[in-house]
Amino acid sequence: MANARENRRSMAVERPLLLRFMLLYCALFSAFGCASPFLPAFLAGRGLGPEELGLVLGGATALRLVCGPVAGRIADRLQAFRAELAVCAILAASAALVYLVVHGFWTVVAITLVQAAALAPLSSPRRRPFTRTCSSTTP
Repeated sequence: MANARENRRSMAVERPLLLRFMLLYCALFSAFGCASPFLPAFLAGRGLGPEELGLVLGGATALRLVCGPVAGRIADRLQAFRAELAVCAILAASAALVYLVVHGFWTVVAITLVQAAALAPLSSPRRRPFTRTCSSTTP
């Protein structure tokens, strides 16, 4: 009986956290969904040809695949889960704003790779810090 009460209390504590997490990811992926169809045309307007677009977007995807797990390990080691996500979100948003002033292949590559590295921890399908915070068992 007491165990059932404790489970209900822990579920009540987890619900607001889960709701905030869902709202954050809804906002994040809504922004991805709105920007993604227009990014190639925007980058082409910055002076990139079709081959260069493929290299830039493919390189960004590859970098996200590498940086996501690395960022997770760093956050685990430093026990700085929220700080890492906040810093990465600010860095990714700042890099997106820099797109407005850059032109040419190499500058676009640099900004795209910085943004990809910063977005990696935000868009990983499974984040250990979230599972640690929301579940009573360790992953």
